[in-house]
Amino acid sequence: MEFSFILFISKMVAKVNKVLQKAVIRILILLFLVLIFIVTLNVICRYILRSPLFWVTELSCYILVYLIFWGAALALYRGEHVGINITDSRIPICFRELFKVSNVVFNYMFIVLLISVGL
Repeated sequence: MEFSFILFISKMVAKVNKVLQKAVIRILILLFLVLIFIVTLNVICRYILRSPLFWVTELSCYILVYLIFWGAALALYRGEHVGINITDSRIPICFRELFKVSNVVFNYMFIVLLISVGL
């Protein structure tokens, strides 16, 4: 009885993860398209109309920051985040899992530090 409930919960979490991952990808695509559009519009307004849009610089900076953080979260979830792979081949097999776990712990500690200092 308990095993089926745990299996049900794990399937639901997997479905929620898939939905969230697709949502994040769509958000990233939308933000990137908006960034391309407003920067192109500003270039056209600046060099052809000789009247740049004053708000494009601020908005493009904010969009770029959100692109970086949403993209980093997606890369971290997929396991594609930037890392140093040379250590994997030089560390003995018995210490590789310990190294991977400590890497994840330090990443989460850094994220908590960023959030606490950012607030």
